[in-house]
Amino acid sequence: MTHLKKVLFTSVCAATLGAMPAAAMELTGGDISLGYSAFSEDSDLSRMAVEGSLELGINRAFSVQFDLSHYEFGFVNEGVTSGAVHAIYHFNDTTSAGLFYGRESNSLTSIDFYGAEVGRDFGALDLEAYVGFGDESGVSATAFGIAGAYQMNDHFSVGAAYDRVDFDGDVHIYSTAFRANYEPAENVTLYGEVGSAGIGATAFGVTANLSSTYLGLGVEYAFGAKRGATFGERGLTRLLPGL
Repeated sequence: MTHLKKVLFTSVCAATLGAMPAAAMELTGGDISLGYSAFSEDSDLSRMAVEGSLELGINRAFSVQFDLSHYEFGFVNEGVTSGAVHAIYHFNDTTSAGLFYGRESNSLTSIDFYGAEVGRDFGALDLEAYVGFGDESGVSATAFGIAGAYQMNDHFSVGAAYDRVDFDGDVHIYSTAFRANYEPAENVTLYGEVGSAGIGATAFGVTANLSSTYLGLGVEYAFGAKRGATFGERGLTRLLPGL
């Protein structure tokens, strides 16, 4: 993404927020979660994640979502903090679209990311997709993902997600996850996750891939709207279940 396109995304978000009266804002939903994941072949490659989102409604059509997350990786003993803001337009009670902009940073560097997203509620089935971009030290990244969840009954749901990020077309990271959710009480969800994460590289027209299975578990508390915040957290680090 060029700097001009990056400025355009930021300007659209800022214009959307600036056009709305601050006094009309009200808290419509949010969620906070604590999760742990590790690769099955080497549990030292682990990640502890704390993620939270708050959404403020402007009116029936517009809202703003704020994300703040922190990830601690076991093997490298390093932490990453990620924050993002979403400008969201709700077409109706079942379909929403948004633009997002955020930054991830650790003790050595930081990366800006931005993109677009869409979500649709089909009753028991909830789908969400995004495309994003990032730049750091002359390396550009393009990411995309899709996630879905199906509500089986009042207490159980299942879901799946696929995410991928490409760095200058030469290296890519990807993850596929399957999740089972159990709601023991209103607004509280316990989840277990199994997935596969990997890295691929292309050189001289040949692509090599290395992947491994990982396991995860966690707890989430949501409030307000049916899904808590409209969209999930964004960023590149959330693709890594362990490091």
